[in-house]
Formats: sequence, C-alpha cells, structure tokens
Amino acid sequence: MKAPVHSLISVLALILLPTIARANEPPTDFLLIPVAASHGHDSVGATWSTTVSFVYTGEGGSSIFSEGFVAPRTLLAGERGVIEINAAGAKFGPGVIIHITGFPTPKELHAQSYVYNDARPEVGVAIPGIRLLNDLTANQTIHLLGIPINATSRTLVRIYAMPITAPGVTDTDVRVHVFDSVGRSLATDIVHLVSPPIVSIETSTYQPAYAEYRPAVDPAKNSSISIDLEPLPVSGFGRAIWAFATTTSASSDSVTAVFPAK
Repeated sequence: MKAPVHSLISVLALILLPTIARANEPPTDFLLIPVAASHGHDSVGATWSTTVSFVYTGEGGSSIFSEGFVAPRTLLAGERGVIEINAAGAKFGPGVIIHITGFPTPKELHAQSYVYNDARPEVGVAIPGIRLLNDLTANQTIHLLGIPINATSRTLVRIYAMPITAPGVTDTDVRVHVFDSVGRSLATDIVHLVSPPIVSIETSTYQPAYAEYRPAVDPAKNSSISIDLEPLPVSGFGRAIWAFATTTSASSDSVTAVFPAK
C-alpha cells in the first residue's frame, strides 16, 4: 500500500505546488537540465560530463533546489556562475528538474549546460536549460528540422515530458514522424516515455519522464531528416514535451545538436 500512497501524494504535490506559489509568493518555476552527466558512459563506452552555467538578472534574491541533485542555494541580483549538480545520482541522459523560487518573471534566470566527452572537452555541445512556464505548452508538437545523418555518425533523439503538466499521469506516449529533406514521410513510430521510479515523495518531482529514439534511416539515401514529435493525451490530460537531436561523429566525438524550431 505504501507505493500507491506515495504516488498519490506526489501527484497532489505536483498539482498544488505551482498554484500555492503563485497565490502566496514567491512564485515557483521549474528548470529542466536535459543532460546531467558526471563521468557517465554512453552506449559506445565514451565518458561524458555536464557543466551548467547561469546568469541571474533579477533584482531580488532567488532560490534553487533539487532534492538529491542540487543543493539549496540563494542567487543574488546580478549573479552569474555555475550550478553544481550532483549527477552521480542521475544516470547519463535523463536530466534533472530544478525548482526555482523568488523572482517575478520566468526570464530572469537563464541557464545553459555544456555536455562534453571527458577525453575531448573542446568538442562538446551547448544545450539550453528549459523553463516550464516559458518554454513548454501542453499538447504542442515539437519540430526538429534538418538533422544531419551519415554512415559514420550516430543520431539520437532525446524526448522529455515534465511531470507537473499531467495530473495523475506518469508515463506517456509520443508519436514520432520522420521526414526526408523534401517532406516525404519515412517512418512513423510511437515512443513510450517512462517516468523514474518513485523513490520518495521529494525526489519523484525532480526527474522528467524520458525516452530515446534512434531514427532508422538509410544515410546513403538521406543526408538529413526532420522529425515531428506529438504528445498523445492520456486519460484526457495533455502533456508538455521537449526534445532535441544529436548527431555524434564516431571518429571525433564532435556533436551537432538540433533543437526545436520556434
């Protein structure tokens, strides 16, 4: 009986936290760091790490926290620096969610991560931090345009769903539609995103539902592809998703990243 009780309490917390914060100040927002790696290994054995840089432009103090991943910290007006993530507890790939309080608009804290191969840190990739209130809309289709592919590289799409956008729903499905460079359909798949297990009431809100998708496209026929990702409603609730694609060179580990079209 304990697991269902924890699940119910976690869902209630996810629903009520933003509402309570808006009603009583300070407001609460959520920041997704899509890749949180600390000497983590990928599928081919390369070792990767993440550095998260930020700038806070608000006039008052702001607080960030993420149980198990980021120690509570107050950000001062005009401060910039690095957010230290204890990524040893987060496996390579799924990312972490950071709670943010104490500022009036979602534009006053900007964060960006740099993900790199420990052996070649100079050829890493910059990935934006994703703000729930500013960057995500429920039921919105994501468009990834012009993803390069070739026979000597590996292409991966990482897909995320923020848990607070679908009360009572944990996992979700996303329809993935792959096109060639002139818009011809190449494949349609359903990808199932899986939420992390509920270890405790606190930590269940700090990781997104997540899945990976590797497009099966012949690089001899296509040098680039585009992908649409559509969240499928579950039990009448929509989901807000985010995704990005990376093409990694097998010889140099250099990474080309494609983010959602605006």
